[in-house]
Amino acid sequence: MSARPLLVSIVALLTMLCGVLVLAIGVFTICIGSTGWEGFVSNVGDWFPILEDISYGLAVGTGIAMTIFGILLLLVGYALWIGWSVAWYITVILYIISVVFALIVLVTGGYVAAVPLIISVIILFYMFTPKVKTFFLG
Repeated sequence: MSARPLLVSIVALLTMLCGVLVLAIGVFTICIGSTGWEGFVSNVGDWFPILEDISYGLAVGTGIAMTIFGILLLLVGYALWIGWSVAWYITVILYIISVVFALIVLVTGGYVAAVPLIISVIILFYMFTPKVKTFFLG
């Protein structure tokens, strides 16, 4: 196995950081949905009108999905760090999913998704460079 490229280290660390953030948001969303924080949800509705009609069951389901995705991101970030070959495939799949979700959010008016979309596309292109493919796939 060749030496880990510097940008692979950065992608691994950023993937783990994203995992921590998604995990925290997922747990927070579960708390909102399961405790029925009526005042909080209505206050969030003032900032994000689309969330005003959110059901608590949907909040819990979304929180569970985000928590699982956050844990998966943490594991993938570690696998990238150690150079596990399967991590390359998982990373490509996860960032394709990230691009799809960012496009959905962008199309529905969430312009804040433009930055994650750009970052995900750049990471996807980087994962297909010869140096990175050699590091992971030999």
